Amino acid sequence: MAGNLKQNADLSMGIQGTDGTDGEFIIVPFYWNGVVNTAAVLVLEGPTLTRRMIVKSIQHGTSVAATNAVTATVYKAPAGTAIGSGTALHSGTANLQATAATPVTLTLSTTSGVVDVAAGNRLGVVISGAVGAAGVGCITVTLAPA
Repeated sequence: MAGNLKQNADLSMGIQGTDGTDGEFIIVPFYWNGVVNTAAVLVLEGPTLTRRMIVKSIQHGTSVAATNAVTATVYKAPAGTAIGSGTALHSGTANLQATAATPVTLTLSTTSGVVDVAAGNRLGVVISGAVGAAGVGCITVTLAPA
């Protein structure tokens, strides 16, 4: 996808796709392996964003489905706040007992401002339940420059 420079509402420069969309997407993967990580709660720390981004999609898929009730939640959190105490970016939870090799798209939060992630915020995932039975898989968060 080609990109053009644009002036954002805050007068900073940004990237816009030639079709007028938000520009280049950034994919942040969160891999888990329940066979290796057997804690009661597994926290996957992600990157600290260096610029404001908008969450466009969250998907999860399993290579090996969970054998027990195991769920995951994707959060954003400012510096100094534990990931699990941050703001959930989607409604409900990701069911890690979903059918293997079948991508599942989570419903993004419709609360105003939730999918807008400020510069300096971190992304992360909390997996809870019988983590040792969580299977193996990946959650992907797709971001676009704001």
